[in-house]
Amino acid sequence: MVLWLLVFRGIGVELRGHVQSDVWRGLFDGCFAIGSTLLAVFYGVALANVVRGVPIGNDGYFFEPLWTNWRVGKDTGILDWYTVPGGILALLALMLHGCNYIALKTSGDLQLRARKYAQRLWLPVVLLTAFGIPATAAVIPHGLQNYSDHPLLFAVPVLVVASLVLMLWMVVKGNDRGAFLGSCLYLVAMLSGAAIAQYPVLLRSSADARQ
Repeated sequence: MVLWLLVFRGIGVELRGHVQSDVWRGLFDGCFAIGSTLLAVFYGVALANVVRGVPIGNDGYFFEPLWTNWRVGKDTGILDWYTVPGGILALLALMLHGCNYIALKTSGDLQLRARKYAQRLWLPVVLLTAFGIPATAAVIPHGLQNYSDHPLLFAVPVLVVASLVLMLWMVVKGNDRGAFLGSCLYLVAMLSGAAIAQYPVLLRSSADARQ
């Protein structure tokens, strides 16, 4: 899916300038926009699949349909109640990050619009983050073992909360550099938290409870 979306984006970039027509350019700009949006979603879904686990067989390979019963467990699909919010969170978090970057690099009306959209996106990101952390703990309860063994690692979820607070504070104050650094910190902290929950497993098997 990710490969096809990368191809779809490439088609949009390559073909938009071949014909001098607003309709033609609009069509392939739309291809690029749709491909980019879905790519962000499926990157998030892919990460959520890695965290949740995939049905790895005894031969070391796995296959997943696009969806099955929308539940986590042995008979998993790529999309379920855990991975879909993960994909939406990835999309909204990257959109928020992009708004902060645009506000940092522009001025005037575009900068003001970027700040406005950053404020609008902040609450959905907070709500999905608040859902995602306990949902991950429920899906892979043994993923908390590393945190229990090394209590200092609880600083990572604290950084997630702090980065969200910092981001909103900086956006409201109009400090675009601070807001951008806040979104950078948020993305790094979220990925670090997922990596800590996984360690030392590289790809978790949903077919084996011991993994």
